[in-house]
Amino acid sequence: MWLRKSRKEPVLSHISMKNLPESERPYERFQILGAEALSDAELLAIILKTGTKDYTALDLARDLLSECQGNLLNLYEIGYEQLF
Repeated sequence: MWLRKSRKEPVLSHISMKNLPESERPYERFQILGAEALSDAELLAIILKTGTKDYTALDLARDLLSECQGNLLNLYEIGYEQLF
């Protein structure tokens, strides 16, 4: 599974996207600045739309991208089995 391979310790404090300043939320940044101003992780977080109890969509997007050498174009190399 790609999620949190690099982290051995559980997340102690989960920050909800709602608790982030609007200037740091991917949806709001997209609406204000447009897609060209967002990072690949922010764009992927918008596609994922939701996170889990412990991880925001942005956390999940960053982890997924780390498995893709940080490039959205490499997502095609990840198989379904690797995601779970």
